[in-house]
Amino acid sequence: MAKMKSKNFNIMMIATMSSGKSTLINAMLGSELLPSKNEACTAVISKIFHVKNRKYFISRLIFKDGGMSHWSKTNLNLLDEYNDQVNSKMIETKGNIKFIKENIKKTPVFIDTPGPNNSQDYLHREVTYQALSNEITDLIIYVLNATQLGTDDDKLLINYLKEDVDRATKTIFVVNKVDYLDPENGESISKMLETVENYLEESGIKKPMIIPVSAGLAKLLRMKEQGIALTRLQRNRLSVWMDLFLEDTDMNLLMHSKKYIKDDVYNQLQFKADFFKKMSSNVKLAEIYSGIPILEAIINDHL
Repeated sequence: MAKMKSKNFNIMMIATMSSGKSTLINAMLGSELLPSKNEACTAVISKIFHVKNRKYFISRLIFKDGGMSHWSKTNLNLLDEYNDQVNSKMIETKGNIKFIKENIKKTPVFIDTPGPNNSQDYLHREVTYQALSNEITDLIIYVLNATQLGTDDDKLLINYLKEDVDRATKTIFVVNKVDYLDPENGESISKMLETVENYLEESGIKKPMIIPVSAGLAKLLRMKEQGIALTRLQRNRLSVWMDLFLEDTDMNLLMHSKKYIKDDVYNQLQFKADFFKKMSSNVKLAEIYSGIPILEAIINDHL
């Protein structure tokens, strides 16, 4: 199927289930907007359009018969409702994605695909593969789970990515959930990244760009900064993760990303990290170390 030219800059988000892809997107949006109950949702594509200066996100549901709902203020309950409808085709969301830089030539659109390894619904795989084949894609973000590397489902999806996606399309491999590694038991970021790089190279992905992240840490930091109330569990996790990332030098994800990113991108982020360290701004420093600002800087560099 021929792909039409687009006025958008399409960023395709793909992953097998349990990678934390929804948490990653929520971290970049700065709020807990997308549901993460992958097992229960319908195989629906979601598109998130950057609209400058919008005060809040709005969403609508497009049905399989071509009809659509009215635009409504986005929240978890609304998107859960959209995902649960059997005649859902696509969810469109619009809002101001704060990290996007000014004076961009194209509208950034995040295309969120369902996990293709949902054992309860084979359509998840079909919808994801169709999106990869038919959508105009300028950048692919493939999310891996740091605690579940090399699964058969990932091998199948990576092989499809290698064989059927335009090779000119840049892919960033984001390794999420590094916060679940245990440095005291020898589970280092360096060893994990070496394993990921070898795995991708053996799968036919030459010189992969790999960015380790803790989407969970970044999301909670940004929610707290915006005055969003955290649950007791979220507060406890945030406290543990803050201590881990600020006290253990191996958890400095900017350091680990240096070999994969451009020098000017690294230098800008390192300058900010040095400043936050000097000012004892632990929240901002931990945010950079979470890896999410690194991914955002790469996206802006592509824009």
